[in-house]
Order: sequence, then C-alpha cells, then structure tokens
Amino acid sequence: MKNFIRNLFGIRKKRRGLPSGPIPQKGAVVIRGRIKMKVTEAVSEELWHWMLLSGWRANNVRDDRRNYSNLPSNALAQLIAAESDTREKIHARLINSVKSS
Repeated sequence: MKNFIRNLFGIRKKRRGLPSGPIPQKGAVVIRGRIKMKVTEAVSEELWHWMLLSGWRANNVRDDRRNYSNLPSNALAQLIAAESDTREKIHARLINSVKSS
C-alpha cells in the first residue's frame, strides 16, 4: 500500500550513488550499473579517478546476488595500456560489447 501511495503522489526519493572508496586492490570487483569487472592489475590513482568519473565503484557487498554482465578478463589491462586521449573510446567499445551480447 505504501508503494502505491508513493508512486501515486510521486514522492519517491532517488537513491544516492555508491561512495567512491579507496583504490581497489588486485582481485577486487568494480561495478558500473549492471556491468562487473575484476581488478586483475594494479590501478593507478589517475586511472581510478577517471573510472570514478565514468561511474565505476568498488563492490563491497559480500554476497551480492544481483545479476551482472562480466567484462572480459583483459578489459582492465586494455584501459591501463590506453593513452588518456583514447581511453574513452576503448571504454565505450568494452561497454558496448557487453550490452550487445
């Protein structure tokens, strides 16, 4: 009943995004929406800041039962190897490859 009333009067509150958190360590999982990527290499502070601005967050939920699409295991390596001016294109290509699957 409360759900119905909240929907009827439009008094829903949008949830805040996840906090940024520290740089994830090797073996951690980062998420962006419903996409998940495993941290396979050390992430620099500059890259982590860029990833935060792109919507990535560390997943600190122990038993996360949500359904995620996984990026390829070499996705982070591609982002690390990319120059800062081509990183956005590579990122978009990786995200689109998951969405089209």
